[in-house]
Amino acid sequence: MKVSVAIALKDLGSMLRERTFVSVILLLIFVASFASVLTFGLLILYNPTYLNILFENELKIGVAGDAPILQSFFDGKHYASLNDAFYDFYAGKIDVILWLPKENLTKGSNYVKIFLPRDEVKSIQASIILKKKLLEYQDYLRKLRGMPAGGKLFVYSASGEELIIPNGISMVFKFIYVVLIPLMMITTAVIASGLFIDLITEEKETGTIDLLLAACKKDEIVSGKILAAILLPVILTPLWLLLLMLNGVEIHNFFLVLSIAYSFSFLMISVSAFIVTFFKDRERSQLVFSLVTIGIIPVLFIHPLTPSSLISRLAAGTEFGIEVVPLYFALGILLLFVSKKMVRI
Repeated sequence: MKVSVAIALKDLGSMLRERTFVSVILLLIFVASFASVLTFGLLILYNPTYLNILFENELKIGVAGDAPILQSFFDGKHYASLNDAFYDFYAGKIDVILWLPKENLTKGSNYVKIFLPRDEVKSIQASIILKKKLLEYQDYLRKLRGMPAGGKLFVYSASGEELIIPNGISMVFKFIYVVLIPLMMITTAVIASGLFIDLITEEKETGTIDLLLAACKKDEIVSGKILAAILLPVILTPLWLLLLMLNGVEIHNFFLVLSIAYSFSFLMISVSAFIVTFFKDRERSQLVFSLVTIGIIPVLFIHPLTPSSLISRLAAGTEFGIEVVPLYFALGILLLFVSKKMVRI
């Protein structure tokens, strides 16, 4: 065991001299360290108008119909008819249309129809701003009628189905939990697996394997290489999770998320062990491993219980799929033991 640990530490030291691996690791840490800034930047890149719509005064609202009090709550343009409002809406001159044909001040209901843009980010942000203003409008009408302020604001779809207006921006949620966290898990696993291929092939290509075999047993050498590859995700995964948390990202089920990330890293290291055993040289092994990784990534999202989907759900706080986490971890450990016996040096 001591020999395997010594080999692993030696290999990790060699890895730190490899610019490619160090650059990727630093990039991973950078992304986790500035996740909130990158998320904001990518959203602006996705839609530059998002930067303006973050500020309520920049939201261009048109009010159509005979509703002077409603219009007073919104600093926008008034339209006598809905068709005129639609003309400016589709021309991009306004972002939102509020339509109230006739305002009822003393009795009856005021159903305000809202037309939102197709753009999801802008639409959700506009919904949040409009909800606050419409609640103020509702309180004002209740005061005119001698009713207490407060009460629930009901929102309905065009088909009459009640809608729940979100309290946040779904694009941010999607990017962090559906893209960023699974991507970091995959990147960590790929780095560790690529390291393992290099550690095995480098010994053969430089001829140092003969010296190692003269001083150590084959099992000790392979165990040391696997241990070096394992130590990378073992150290990196909790690091980027903690950095995400420092950025204000809520990571629920921390240890379960950690287990899934570790399990996937173990799986990918096992895949790289099989490939390097079959192809032997570095260039072909790395090429085939890259192609296999590209093929595996889409599969990771096809079912709620696949690793990428599961890590997204667990990090977001769901209880669904917890029961399969120990199975993934046990499978990862089992595959590592199989890899140890399978690798030929």
